[in-house]
Amino acid sequence: MSSLKFKFGGFLAVMLCWVLLVLYLGTLLEWVPATFIFRHPHAGHVISSMTSLPAIRTQTTDVSRRRDATVRVLIASDGFCLGGLVSAVNSVLQHTRHDVKFYIVTTAEELPHLRKWIEATKLHKMTYELHALPALGLQHVKIRATELFPELGGRLVYLDCDVIVQGDIWELFSANIRPNHYGAFSQNCVGPAADMPQVRKPRYGAFVNLRHSDLRAPNMDKDDCPFATGVFVANLTLWRWHRVAEKMQHWLAVHRREKIVGTHTTADVVEAAMLIVLYGNVTVLDPMWHVQHLGASYNSRYSKQFIESAKLLHWSGRFKPWSHRAAHAQVWDRYYIPDPTGQFRPARKRDREGLAHR
Repeated sequence: MSSLKFKFGGFLAVMLCWVLLVLYLGTLLEWVPATFIFRHPHAGHVISSMTSLPAIRTQTTDVSRRRDATVRVLIASDGFCLGGLVSAVNSVLQHTRHDVKFYIVTTAEELPHLRKWIEATKLHKMTYELHALPALGLQHVKIRATELFPELGGRLVYLDCDVIVQGDIWELFSANIRPNHYGAFSQNCVGPAADMPQVRKPRYGAFVNLRHSDLRAPNMDKDDCPFATGVFVANLTLWRWHRVAEKMQHWLAVHRREKIVGTHTTADVVEAAMLIVLYGNVTVLDPMWHVQHLGASYNSRYSKQFIESAKLLHWSGRFKPWSHRAAHAQVWDRYYIPDPTGQFRPARKRDREGLAHR
């Protein structure tokens, strides 16, 4: 009888060892269901599923970072910046071998114009969708992506219309975003742009009215460095899960009663809403992927070598590269595709033509 018990106990011990071995191998090969553990694809360690994102969020991030994934880019423009939009799109396409789909938003008045511009040039080969919004709504495109494109999940690159992309957009699209962060953004007070004499190092208190009665409760430090909203990579799945767009729209409504914008000369309400809602939950982007303030002055302190090495140039500020005077406009000229309808003409070219006719 004791011999039988010994054999049975040995059998149970062997079975237990097999179960533990299978569970261990399952962990290594990610066979175990998400209800047991969740391995974030970029974290390098196992996180308890009770404190991690749901499995669906991880899957969309996986798809976004696959080498064969399509890069999704959102860009918007009115008539003033339409040539900038065309140049930005062209620069993206020239520097990548990956599939890219553009979600382009403009006004109803400019939609036929932009469609002709695309269809009559080499851009007709790209993959894109055109959408129309009222002119006042274009400013809100960056915070309404989940509403405007409900079918989209995972990652989306947002670009202002006054940028030129000199790196592979795939690198920006697949930038590291920490778990539970809403996206990757560059910071305003670090990186090369922070040393420009034309630009003061801004802080949160300059962009957001922290004296607002509804902003006294959140633990927001007025001396924190704000992030820039002209270029970013968003995790739309997380935005939708946490109703980020709705929260931002709420702050826009609050602004109509009591302003949420700070005292900085370039501060605007959409940016303030983003800074409030996303506070403390964004990953810092490589500053070379957002070299800002090229439009702050018609002069530049940047060397030609630095400009050539930057992965993304942004003419944020008054002086646009198609205006009469602008820094590093020759870089923008490389990507400009002339408007076949003749409606958009860079001011510098008009100036030269005027001088030639005198």
